[in-house]
Amino acid sequence: LSSSFPGIFNMQMENPSLVQALAARSQASLRRRLQSSEEAQHRQAVLVRKLQEKVRGGRQRPPGGSLPDRWEPTEEHSLEKALLQLEEEQRRCENLAEVNTLLREHLDKANEVNSALKEDVGKLTADWMRARKELELKESEWRNEREVRIGRRNVNMMTDWNESTVYC
Repeated sequence: LSSSFPGIFNMQMENPSLVQALAARSQASLRRRLQSSEEAQHRQAVLVRKLQEKVRGGRQRPPGGSLPDRWEPTEEHSLEKALLQLEEEQRRCENLAEVNTLLREHLDKANEVNSALKEDVGKLTADWMRARKELELKESEWRNEREVRIGRRNVNMMTDWNESTVYC
């Protein structure tokens, strides 16, 4: 993991909660982009459906054989224009579907990285706790050794003092 994301290992050592916050923020951003893409895709699909209905409605003639006034062949309501719009919307819908797929892949990758980071933080925390306990044990041993040395020195000084006072 640390080889694919330079500096992550050092960042984990310094501040694991920062790494988790960054991963969560990145994941939330990807989720928002994915949701936005899905909503846009849904709007496009609705628009495509409406245009298709419009095109179908333009092809069907009401009883009597003539088109209603609102479907007079004008530039604004031409069948060709509607078909072009439909094709354009279908392309946009396909593009949004591709973006949606890409965002899902990014989100999956972000989730994998986040899981790996959580695992690494857990291991680092366990290693740190173990090292801390070892350090506390060593410090306790050093204090005990120091007290023993100080006690011996005091005993030696008292012995020397007693011997020196005996000869005086």
